Amino acid sequence: MSEPKPNSSESEPVLHSANLPPFYIQPARRIESLKRCLETELGQIQRVNIEALIKMYESGET
Repeated sequence: MSEPKPNSSESEPVLHSANLPPFYIQPARRIESLKRCLETELGQIQRVNIEALIKMYESGET
């Protein structure tokens, strides 16, 4: 029994990390974003993790 092959076209671009521009996180903007996330239901569920990330950004660990 053969596995089904994915339906893809040869014209679809293949993204490799080498083809992507560098991604830079601006700590101040990321901290603001994380603090806004804390106001959501998902943010409350992930509160411990989000607060730890905020502390890491504020201390310069990331």
